[in-house]
Amino acid sequence: MASPNFFIVGAPKCGTTALSAYLSGHPQAFISTPKEPHYFATDLPGYRDVKTLREYERLFATATPEQTRVGEASVFYMYSRQAARRVRSYAPNARILILVRNPLDLVISYHSQLVYSRDESERDFSKAWRLVRFRKAGMRIPAYCRDHKVLWYDEVARLGEQSERWLRQFGDRCVKFVSFDDFVTDTATVYREIVEFLGLDDDHRSEFPRINPRKIQRNDSIANFTERTPPTLVRAAMTAKRILGIRNWRILELLRRWNTKILPPTEPEPRIRQEILDNYEDDILHLGRLMGTNLDHWLQPSIGARQSWLGHPAPAVRCVTK
Repeated sequence: MASPNFFIVGAPKCGTTALSAYLSGHPQAFISTPKEPHYFATDLPGYRDVKTLREYERLFATATPEQTRVGEASVFYMYSRQAARRVRSYAPNARILILVRNPLDLVISYHSQLVYSRDESERDFSKAWRLVRFRKAGMRIPAYCRDHKVLWYDEVARLGEQSERWLRQFGDRCVKFVSFDDFVTDTATVYREIVEFLGLDDDHRSEFPRINPRKIQRNDSIANFTERTPPTLVRAAMTAKRILGIRNWRILELLRRWNTKILPPTEPEPRIRQEILDNYEDDILHLGRLMGTNLDHWLQPSIGARQSWLGHPAPAVRCVTK
């Protein structure tokens, strides 16, 4: 039976869904279904789709001998304080992919995703940011939130601190950093670099459709069902899929698609933007040191300054392998 030998460990809203989708189309790569089992994030139990090693390894049972790279993409492995050590114990020679993004943009997009997944009930980001101190005290937690720690917007994007845990466990040679900015502006080049890092042949992929944009549900009742499907139904569906050899029922996917509308990017009020940058400044500088990269431009508070980097990526933020 195949076992995972590479992990896309996050961070959330940095392109992990798109990257896992692109890699799943490579003939020599296999991505688990679900792509985010979060098995090794034992300190975030509400996000663990599987609880036992046997259940976890079944997710990779259909990988073929030709698929030499077998992996998963649990975005909260970065945030988890336990996952890096546990992954190292399980797969000491694994390759690790870390996707990074300006924390200001990350937490805004991340908040929208939590609203979509029903973990967050406050739709206004500025208000949600101000609620962090209450959430840390266990107060004002949304009814459907799987773990209140995911609502700590002041900590979830501390990518320097989180990356250091993975570098400490796997070393420079087995960890690859990918800048979200580059992934957006030159997807084909970054994809080829990742394929090379994983030791796969160039599959000459030329199409990279947009995946997982910022979105919201049209109907809350349908959203509650698709995003919070009863566990008994989920287990029954997984068992039936395994017995029948079906990889995906697509029922929930179709419901989600019908119930979703895409939203344009939004900005919080200027004072909140500056609070976010002040909160993350030390960690941004720390991440830059780990990557051997100057990330000072991430400290620009205006969206115009940040978008200029998206349009004209500098060598300082290129995809790098440590």
